[in-house]
Amino acid sequence: MDTNNWENSKSEAKSKLKENFAERDRNKDDYITEDELTRRNR
Repeated sequence: MDTNNWENSKSEAKSKLKENFAERDRNKDDYITEDELTRRNR
């Protein structure tokens, strides 16, 4: 995780996050933001 801007790229993702990266990346920009990471209702 890039701690400077709270974004995770697919190459930075690990384990379970990498497995469901496409589902979490709601705006399909190839990054998961803090909001996308913590959002409960997908």
